[in-house]
Amino acid sequence: MATYSDFRIAVDAGLRLGTHIGNGIPAEVRRHENPIFAQLAIPEIIPSLITDGFHLPEGFIRAIFAAKRDHGCLVISDQTHLAGMPPGEYQLGVTPVVLEEDGFLHMRDEPYLAGSSRTMAECMEHLNGLGFLDDNQLVDLGYRNPLKALGRAPTI
Repeated sequence: MATYSDFRIAVDAGLRLGTHIGNGIPAEVRRHENPIFAQLAIPEIIPSLITDGFHLPEGFIRAIFAAKRDHGCLVISDQTHLAGMPPGEYQLGVTPVVLEEDGFLHMRDEPYLAGSSRTMAECMEHLNGLGFLDDNQLVDLGYRNPLKALGRAPTI
């Protein structure tokens, strides 16, 4: 539940990447002073989004891109070893999980996500299917921006 001030301190100390923006926080947050708005308000923070079709709804994804357009975003996946597996009950470490027919991966007795069953290619495909980004923007999100965040120069 870091505040804007907390994030400013972290940026001054070297923070540049916001991991899994919109995830890993309580379902209910303060309406003005919350970690999502704080990250969006600071140009130095590059948000990473899991666009697997389960972690974030379309409206949230569009809002992030609208807010960070000039400062970049990148797409990631928290793909588990269950990607590509048939639906069923599995163990994720010591945690019992369920992989549904549609790919939704959740804890067995809770509706909470347990990572993703989607690969990066599937995350990019889902994002492309939303229809609001062009091919060049998609290459930025899935290739160029992640490399830049790692301090590497993209070759295309």
